Amino acid sequence: MLHDIPVSDLEVGMFVVGFDRPWMEVPFWRRRFPVSDAETVRRVLESGVSRVTVDDTRGRGPARAVQAEPPVFEAPVHAAPETERRRVRRAPRVDELTRARETVERSKQAITRMFGEARLGRAVTIEEAAPLVDDIAACLDRDASAILSVTRLKNWNEYTYIHSVAVSALMMTLARGLGLSPDEVREAGLGGLLHDIGKASVPQALLDKMGPLDLEERRVVEAHPEEGYRMLQRGRGLPSAVLDVCLHHHERVDGKGYPFGLTGDRLSLFARMAAICDVYDAITSQRSYKSAWSPADALRAMGSWTGHFDERLFRRFVASIGIYPLGALVRLRSNRLALVLSEEPGRPEAPVVRAFFEVEQGCAIPVADSVATGDDPILRMEAPEQWFAEEWETLAGRLRAAEPGAFVVPAGRAAAA
Repeated sequence: MLHDIPVSDLEVGMFVVGFDRPWMEVPFWRRRFPVSDAETVRRVLESGVSRVTVDDTRGRGPARAVQAEPPVFEAPVHAAPETERRRVRRAPRVDELTRARETVERSKQAITRMFGEARLGRAVTIEEAAPLVDDIAACLDRDASAILSVTRLKNWNEYTYIHSVAVSALMMTLARGLGLSPDEVREAGLGGLLHDIGKASVPQALLDKMGPLDLEERRVVEAHPEEGYRMLQRGRGLPSAVLDVCLHHHERVDGKGYPFGLTGDRLSLFARMAAICDVYDAITSQRSYKSAWSPADALRAMGSWTGHFDERLFRRFVASIGIYPLGALVRLRSNRLALVLSEEPGRPEAPVVRAFFEVEQGCAIPVADSVATGDDPILRMEAPEQWFAEEWETLAGRLRAAEPGAFVVPAGRAAAA
């Protein structure tokens, strides 16, 4: 049951699900969180809110309170208790993957609707966008590997919409890795969510074109940052940083980007972050005109593109998504192939992996999860296409959903050892 209480009645052990003001006006990373200590109580008291909504099914209820309606600014988010978050951090479980898929599907539908309304000249508002970011943030907080894995498996015909969800998640992940404030993390997520809104003005046939664009087609596509900026200007309540990301996410630090050819010293931190997150998700996604790159290949290539990205931010990005990126194929010292599932906190060199294939025998083995350290560390990353050709994305999805001990058998034998 939900209860609306004065902020002065907030106590340790309660679970907050809303405030008496919009999400963007409160200084918290999430709108839903457990009140785990006195410091959290102090921060809420000093935040300027007058009333909070608490859920007594997830924490302590107040001694005397009025039952509350769900907060008007909220999107439904099923937050996990702290003990569950610690448990799922080690590997994205089937239930967390399901919740991530549900979050991505809800967000995709909302973004599709926003794009459609923008196409008709209607304004995008903070009330529409902020709850989606809150939903994505809750997923990241429970298990970042789950939502980042799910967004990589998008179909080419839904790319534009799920790409927005993925870039939002990557922007927030990077912002947290940089130690930015909760307000800045939130704005980074909003910027990622709306960075491509200008593509609502681009014909879908042009976005999906199989071959290279001619000069006029390129001009139309490359106008989308400015078109998006004009669309967002019609809205209300959006931070200036969000508009900046929309306008400048295709700029490069060497000045060879578009639409203005600005150099790195003239680009904001968020614009430089968005350039990295946008390209990473784009090249690791299946498109109508190209195959997806593996995370390892994508990072290797991006690191070699001189002048494209802010090098310091790119190094931080690699660290934020792991030295061994989520979804990468790796070979262990035991000569087993494994899928990288998640990163151990503070130990990016030793992620949680799911072994599934024995190299010498060339056969599937019972799925087994472990932290890749000690007697069986990672020897190197492998190129999935050399082992499993075009089957890898499907195989990786089956592996993520498999229970330990199950056999996940590739369609054919590995190509090479």
